Amino acid sequence: MKTRLEDKLMAMAQAKQKTAPCSKGVLEQERAISVSHFPDVHDNIACALSSMGNNDFTAIGPSARILFMDTETTGLSTGAGTVAFLVGIGYINNGMLTVRQYFMRDYNDEPELLNRLKCILPHFDILVTFNGATYDLPLLKTRFLMNRMDPEPFMMPHADLLHMARRVFKLRLRNCPLSRLEEWVLGVHRTQDIPGMLVPERYFSYLKSGDLSLLDDVFIHNQQDIVALYGLMSTLIQMYEHPQTVTHHQDIYSIGLALEKKKQYERARACFSLALNGDCAYQSLNRLAHNYRKTGEYCKAAEVFKRMTQHHNSGVEPYIELAKLYEHRFKDDDKALEYALQAARILNGDGLGDALPVQAAQNALQCRCDRLLRRVKSGEEQQHGVHGKHQGA
Repeated sequence: MKTRLEDKLMAMAQAKQKTAPCSKGVLEQERAISVSHFPDVHDNIACALSSMGNNDFTAIGPSARILFMDTETTGLSTGAGTVAFLVGIGYINNGMLTVRQYFMRDYNDEPELLNRLKCILPHFDILVTFNGATYDLPLLKTRFLMNRMDPEPFMMPHADLLHMARRVFKLRLRNCPLSRLEEWVLGVHRTQDIPGMLVPERYFSYLKSGDLSLLDDVFIHNQQDIVALYGLMSTLIQMYEHPQTVTHHQDIYSIGLALEKKKQYERARACFSLALNGDCAYQSLNRLAHNYRKTGEYCKAAEVFKRMTQHHNSGVEPYIELAKLYEHRFKDDDKALEYALQAARILNGDGLGDALPVQAAQNALQCRCDRLLRRVKSGEEQQHGVHGKHQGA
C-alpha cells in the first residue's frame, strides 16, 4: 500500500525549519507557520472559490487540496531571459501552513528546481496565486519549455486571488497590490520589507559574491507573501460566506455584484440589503430592484424602484423602469404613462438637452409617452362608446 502524500508532508513539517545540507544544487528549506489569526477555512474550499472567481472548481469536490505559490525572479517581465530563482509554495498540514522554498543557487540549477515543482504539483487540486495568471504561470511555463520540459503540471485548476480581491476591494481601495491588501484587509504591517524592484539586484549581487546572507530578506519576503496568500483567501471566503460580518458597506455591495454575476441572486440580495445603510445605499437599491426583475419578481422590483424615487436626486432611471414594468408586466397604461411623463419632466429640466445620451433618452421617452397616450385615449374612447350604447338602449 502506498504511503499517502499527507503522511509524507506531515513528517517533513515536524522539522519546523530545515535547510538542505548540500552546498551545491537547489537549496530547499521548509517551515511550519501558525495561521490561527486568520479565519478558519471551511471544508468545501472549491465551492467557495467558485463563487468568488470566474472558474468553476465544484467538480473537484469538498476536500480540495490547495497549493499556494509565489515566485521571486531576475526581472519584472515574463520574457525568455527572466528566471524564477526562488519559488515558494505553501499548503495546510496539521492545522499549520507549511511553507517550502526552492532556491536556485546558480543558473545551472534551474532544471532541478523545475523538476521539484513538477513532482509536487500533481499532488494538489487547485493552485492559488496572486497575479499568477498574468505573471508567475506564464513565466514558469516559459522556463519549462526553455529547458525542454513539459509544462503540463501547470495546466491544473488555478485561482488568481488578484482578480477575486479586485472584485471586492477596488471600490474602496482603488488599487489592490498584495501589500496594500495585506495592510488594509488583513491588518498586517510588514516592517523592513524589501521592495520587489530590488529583488533581482540582490540575486545578481549574490551570484557575484556567493554571500547567501544577501538574500535573507528576500526569503522572508517570499515567505510572507505565501502567508498573505493564505490569509487573503481565507478572509475572502469568510466575507462571502458571512457578509453580515463585513465592516465596510462598499465591500458588501461589491460582493453582491460578484454573486449576481454568478447568478446567485438570493445571496446577492442579502448583500445589497446589508449595504442599504452605508455609502452605497442608492446603488444597492438599484441592484436589488434589477435583481428582483431578473428573477421575475416584478412586484418586489416595483416596490424597490418606488423607494428609489424617494431619494434626493434619484435621477430618471427608477421612473423609466417603473414605466416599463407597468406597461409590459402589470398592463396598467395609465400608471405607466404617469411614470413616463415624470421621467420626461426630469430629463427636460436637467439642462442637458443637447447632450447626445440625454437626447436619445428623451427621444425614447417621447415615443413611450406617445404610445401610452394613444392607448390610454383609445381605452377611454372604448369605455365611452360602451357607456353610450347602454344609455341609448
